[in-house]
Amino acid sequence: MKGQGYDGASNMRGIYRVLQTLFLEECLYAYFVHCYAHPFQLTLNATAQGVPEIWQFFITLSLIVNFVDASAKRHSALRATRKEKIAELVACGELQTGNGANQICTLQRAEFQTEDICNLAKNFYPADFDDGEMCTLVLECAYYENDMRSDLKFKKLESIAELSHALVQTRKSQFFPMIYRLICLVLTIHVSTATTEMTFSAMNTIKNRLKNKMEDDFIDDCMVLHIEKEYGDSVDNEMVIHDFENLSNRRVRFT
Repeated sequence: MKGQGYDGASNMRGIYRVLQTLFLEECLYAYFVHCYAHPFQLTLNATAQGVPEIWQFFITLSLIVNFVDASAKRHSALRATRKEKIAELVACGELQTGNGANQICTLQRAEFQTEDICNLAKNFYPADFDDGEMCTLVLECAYYENDMRSDLKFKKLESIAELSHALVQTRKSQFFPMIYRLICLVLTIHVSTATTEMTFSAMNTIKNRLKNKMEDDFIDDCMVLHIEKEYGDSVDNEMVIHDFENLSNRRVRFT
């Protein structure tokens, strides 16, 4: 873990014996990033209260989301309807598709600055690069920039993760070990708390007053299926029934 993000509560972000401090005792470079989702939500609520039409819109939207999200069948039906609508828009030409249709920029278009790369390693990862490795990083950056511009495999990369995979596949990670190490470290930086926020919302839906005695393992499994709905949709119900049936001998077969 290279990053941590919480709300503005003092027991989370404080500097004396709180959660942030406990993390820093284990990892000195787990930098704290404030979670701006909560203040953004408060700002929207305060703004919407002054405009009745917007306030009514968010109330209606919240009811619709809760109604659909409470049922896996309704969620799957909505997703199927959405796919049909997208197919119709593509067929009639109102929605354009393609590899570059929604592309904002690529790594090839981004400006490569050796000074910025070295400052990143020096300021944020001083324990991961000694003086000799920093000198090696500077030399690698010069060769890396010329090599990447002449290699067609690196012209259409759109993310640092794709760059990391390309370096491994082409074995150039062995020629640029310091750059590859820095990329791996950057990929571990905490960039979003959306999944965590979704987890808290899922707990309110799953563990209600009728199911408040669920054990930790069972609620963990339920939350995974609720949050990772795409994974849950890929599970074959017949296969689950078959595996459950084979766990022990039963008087009545399910199938």
